[in-house]
Amino acid sequence: MKNRISTKIILAAAVTVLSGAPIHVHAANKLIVNGADGSTPAFVVTDSGYVGVGTSTPDAPVTLKSSGLFPSNVVKVVGDETTKGAGLIGYNNRTDAQLSRANDRLGFVFFGSNTGGTLQHPAGFSASAEEDWTAGSWPTFFAFQTTAPNSTTRTERLRITGSGNVGIGTSAPTSPLQVVNLPVYTNNADAVAGGLTAGAFYRTGGDPDLVCVVH
Repeated sequence: MKNRISTKIILAAAVTVLSGAPIHVHAANKLIVNGADGSTPAFVVTDSGYVGVGTSTPDAPVTLKSSGLFPSNVVKVVGDETTKGAGLIGYNNRTDAQLSRANDRLGFVFFGSNTGGTLQHPAGFSASAEEDWTAGSWPTFFAFQTTAPNSTTRTERLRITGSGNVGIGTSAPTSPLQVVNLPVYTNNADAVAGGLTAGAFYRTGGDPDLVCVVH
């Protein structure tokens, strides 16, 4: 049993104990829990307090990586009540102890790639304060961002306001659904000739300015 435990948990401190001499710690990883093979780290805690699951070199406070140890890159959160599911909560922790201000980001989820140690986050969504908060008013909005071809800049594409309005191509929708920058074509034939396909929307540009569906 002793040998089995020693292959699973290693206190990664290279320690030299001499009579009357202090203990010297040389390892960057203070705690290592190895996987089933007894040698591949499955969990580490570094001397900076970073935690790595599936990686021995976490580059954030908590880094998770499949590395063949897990079925997929998934964080599973399980609720402990029958009628209340599990959840994740993101907070904007203002150091000035004031209520959130307009456009303070409350939480976010970004998606991207780690290429040779360079992190890119070209897509994601976030929740932010819509206006300055007061004791009786906490308006918020969701913003969804993507990056277009030939660009490296993440741009907001869709917003859901605190009042429930949805804007596509606008960050200030004034109705339940507002779509900005639809292409303008005189009729269906022109829209098809312009490259639109069945199901796409376009405007006629007249008065009334009709919104049509390519068929």
